[in-house]
Amino acid sequence: MQSIPQVDLTVESLPSLYPAHLRVGVYRITMEALDRVELADFSAATLRGAFGWSFKRMVCFQPQVKSCDGCLLWGQCPYPPIFEPRPDGGSVYAGGKDAPSPYVLRPPEGGKRSFGVGERFSFEVVLVGKAIGFLPYFAVALQQLEESGLGRKRGRVRVTRIEDPLLTSPRLGEGLSRDAQGDGILFDEGEPEVIHSHAGWAAGEWISAQPVPEEVTVHFSTLTRLKSEGKMQTEPAFHVLYRALLRRVSALCSAHTDVPWETEFAHLAELARGVEVENSMMQAGSRHRRSDRQERRVEMRGTQGIMVYRGDLAPFWPLLQLGQVLHVGKSCTFGLGQYRLLTQPV
Repeated sequence: MQSIPQVDLTVESLPSLYPAHLRVGVYRITMEALDRVELADFSAATLRGAFGWSFKRMVCFQPQVKSCDGCLLWGQCPYPPIFEPRPDGGSVYAGGKDAPSPYVLRPPEGGKRSFGVGERFSFEVVLVGKAIGFLPYFAVALQQLEESGLGRKRGRVRVTRIEDPLLTSPRLGEGLSRDAQGDGILFDEGEPEVIHSHAGWAAGEWISAQPVPEEVTVHFSTLTRLKSEGKMQTEPAFHVLYRALLRRVSALCSAHTDVPWETEFAHLAELARGVEVENSMMQAGSRHRRSDRQERRVEMRGTQGIMVYRGDLAPFWPLLQLGQVLHVGKSCTFGLGQYRLLTQPV
């Protein structure tokens, strides 16, 4: 049996336990309904469909073509790296034929899906790596929904504000280095011709220096799709969660930054087996969406709830914290795989 390489797990080595070069931004989009807007039960899929269609119509010279394969403008067009990214093989751990999209859509909170004329609602977009530079494209694509509409009845909506909630909500952004990021207002209806750029935040900004606990409660707040050995895990062991994080973050770095993230993947993945499940309160569920490319209705199965893990969490703590903003598992684009770390009993 091949021996597992050793890795320095001292405090000084912590940067190697997460990709310090990766940048992540979270942006809150506020819209006003100009007509009555009705989103599907799986509202993130509705937002993804309308937004993706609007984005492609804006930049593509042949929007009627479903796939970007063979397009002469592949290397110059902003659509493929966002919606049809390809893996570059830069990471030994990121393998697989598909690359993760560099964005996550978080649907409106509270479960509300219907909005009357004049009513405002917000959702969040997480952008990763080079995708942050395309933020103005995102804004213009969303503005086009004022004409094309959103939801079941194609209700028209108007973008009223785009902001960085970490800057506009001091409680959320406590401790961040704010000097180079302005006031956090990237677009406002009062200045419709102005869209400010944003640099996102370095990975380390999302990682707290708080002491590492011996026990952590992971609250999977949206349906989470974690697989191991080809099977969906309804009560995922810690090493299943951590391996999924390693794969996702490594793949994001390989596909959407200029520098792959490399660390002692095998050793860390094996160490994760030493963290035990202390308690679990999980419930299986599913979401459905319409895939235009596959021309069928797609079911996405997963699990949601609370897992309590106990053990030496120090080597895994940085990536666990970063995963709270990046999400974990399959179908993160649709807001799945969101979780929160709780160090106190629920």
